[in-house]
Amino acid sequence: MWIGTVTVLLSSCLASVPPNVSAIEAAGPGIVTATSYQGLVEQAHLKSGQTVFINRGSVGVGLFGSLNPWAARSSQPPAARTKISCSV
Repeated sequence: MWIGTVTVLLSSCLASVPPNVSAIEAAGPGIVTATSYQGLVEQAHLKSGQTVFINRGSVGVGLFGSLNPWAARSSQPPAARTKISCSV
């Protein structure tokens, strides 16, 4: 028995996975982008003009959140200011 969610997308929203990249590796950027968006916009209700501090902004969710929390869902430019910590 299969229980799951079905998502319908336009083909223009899809990209081919190169043969040397696994399905798990290919899913990574989408997962962290969605997590970033959910945390900043849906949970924290980040609004235009607010400032957010992102700890460990150089990896995973922090990296995508620091770039543009709205990029995953809209064509709007970033409207919040970000302060980011990272280590090398």
